[in-house]
Amino acid sequence: TNTEPVHIFPGSFNPLHKGHLSIYDGIESNNKFFEYSVCRVGKNQLTLEQVIDTIKQFEWKSSLVVTNAPTFLDKIKILQLLGFQQEPIFHIGYDTALRLKHSYGILGIELVPAKFIVYDRVEDDIRGTLSAWTNIPENFNIGEEVPECLVGINSTNIRKGFYKDEE
Repeated sequence: TNTEPVHIFPGSFNPLHKGHLSIYDGIESNNKFFEYSVCRVGKNQLTLEQVIDTIKQFEWKSSLVVTNAPTFLDKIKILQLLGFQQEPIFHIGYDTALRLKHSYGILGIELVPAKFIVYDRVEDDIRGTLSAWTNIPENFNIGEEVPECLVGINSTNIRKGFYKDEE
């Protein structure tokens, strides 16, 4: 069994970009990994080619775990089966935090046996930040400051060709 908390950075990573890597590198733990679920809530099913292309991006960059766990509760069940005893710490973007709030409410989020570190995100020139919420779930914490030049980077805009994410 593992008694050290595990840090998980879940996402679609389509594509993996410097913003993702900056957050991951800033996690001060050796017990950390990216998590890529082939089954995702509210999104189309992935093709085998999409899964393989995503996995290839992680070569030599960091640890990646591929699951079929679309929800945070599913991810927690897998960790428990693997012998992790501590509550996991999920590193998520503001957009994911907002979806959780709309889907489950503050009380519903607080019932999830995990901690969440929430990072600012800019979409449509609007900065989403947890500090703007009047009621923050007890298991949510504000993430470390990500360099300003990386906050607005998101995979959707990279796919649309709005900017390139150079290595």
